[in-house]
Amino acid sequence: MLRKNIRSYFTHILFVLLSCFALNSMALADDAPAQKAQILILGTFSYQYSGRDLFAVNPGDVLSQQHQQEIQQLVTALIKFHPNKVFVADHYNRRVMLNKSYTNYLNANKKLDKTVVEQIAFRVAKAMQLKKIDPVGVPMQLSSARLIAYAKAHKQLNHIKPCLEDAREYALHDKELIKNSYKSLYLYLNTERAIEERGNFKYRCYAAIGKPGAFRGADYLSTWYKKNKRIFSNILWQTQSPKDRVLVIVPYDQVYWLKQSIDNSTKLEYVSPLKYLH
Repeated sequence: MLRKNIRSYFTHILFVLLSCFALNSMALADDAPAQKAQILILGTFSYQYSGRDLFAVNPGDVLSQQHQQEIQQLVTALIKFHPNKVFVADHYNRRVMLNKSYTNYLNANKKLDKTVVEQIAFRVAKAMQLKKIDPVGVPMQLSSARLIAYAKAHKQLNHIKPCLEDAREYALHDKELIKNSYKSLYLYLNTERAIEERGNFKYRCYAAIGKPGAFRGADYLSTWYKKNKRIFSNILWQTQSPKDRVLVIVPYDQVYWLKQSIDNSTKLEYVSPLKYLH
């Protein structure tokens, strides 16, 4: 009888201890931060130069041997991130056409054109054996030239003159960097300073354009903000697992706004490309 009581006592004690351990483990699990999908955003300049944009950097001949080697080095660096998805700034409604081109490239039926999407995204996706590329861009009409023309017609150029001077300095700065290599410019454009400086450029320039009842600058900026928020939504919707590692390639002036949204997200985490480009 005594043995049975002792065995029952120790069994009860063991049960209590195991219950406490289980509850403690559950509490620790609740306190642990949830895993977030990793989103590496590469801010890029355009590989296509028309000469019409006075402040755009001229990348030279993208298909030259030198630049092809530089692009391949960039691709090799991005592959180290091990993305399982690649998102690009092309319009979402072009996804069928985009992936038809990508499939032709995979089947050796297409040469890469001069766009950033094909030169970088196609190569990275192929190296990672991805079956498709996801466009996350949205079609919205934004014309800085029209806004500047309005400012000129209404004698409001004084509002944007300092910004235009900044833009000229940016162009000269980028021109010097790209003389060294594409990598030099990528390393700068994706620094925290450049992301914030270039990302806020439109707000610094255009907010004051207009007059009571004619919110030209504000309307432009509202559309720009909406565009980036919709792109973020596309990124969020197409990132389906907390284990996803997504490479997002967008123009450099959009990185600030997308990063801001990702930093406030409970499901996504921003990854700087500098970790892999250095």
